Amino acid sequence: MKEFIAACVQISITPNDVAANVAKGVTWLERAVREYQAELVVFPETVTTGYDTGLSAEELWDLVDEAPGRITRDIQAAAKELGVYVVWPTYRRAGERGLSPEHGQQLQWRLQTGRAVADGGYRSSHPKARAGGRFAPPRPAPMGIV
Repeated sequence: MKEFIAACVQISITPNDVAANVAKGVTWLERAVREYQAELVVFPETVTTGYDTGLSAEELWDLVDEAPGRITRDIQAAAKELGVYVVWPTYRRAGERGLSPEHGQQLQWRLQTGRAVADGGYRSSHPKARAGGRFAPPRPAPMGIV
């Protein structure tokens, strides 16, 4: 197995400001590669919005985008230019606007690879709606959310 350098980026984001968070992600991706020669850069979950957005399903749908799309485009371009892989977990659109997340159509996680600008396609559980149509984090499994 080939050894490689992985960098985990832990940053504070601006809640629900996708453009600012993507720009900040690009800056930290470049820094991880420049300062640590990272070949794999991993960002925190829901990096583009924050975990509990406080938004309705429709508001969150309007805020995010398909992947690939504006929530991944700049990070993909930077990863390709730098020749690295990136894990970019973000909410993304899935299905049709306004469908309940219980039907598995609203939002999902994303793993994005950058070197080949491929559509990574990893998907795990979506947030569960709580009273009032707001989103809350899923309950952790007995071993925790990984």
